[in-house]
Amino acid sequence: MPIPPAPMKLTCTACGRSDVFAPKSDAIFLNEFKLECKWCGHKPLVVSMCSRSSVWLARLARKLNR
Repeated sequence: MPIPPAPMKLTCTACGRSDVFAPKSDAIFLNEFKLECKWCGHKPLVVSMCSRSSVWLARLARKLNR
């Protein structure tokens, strides 16, 4: 039975924006994991671990922004 990895917070050192990456499976494809900022294009991003509640809040914020 696959166990998904812990969610990660990706923070840009140039613009300061952050995003939460929460894999849905234990298999992570390269096109899922972005190593550059989606707002300013800066590389590399600072990766840190985050809680499940941060993932839930990030998903809620994305749905409200639509």
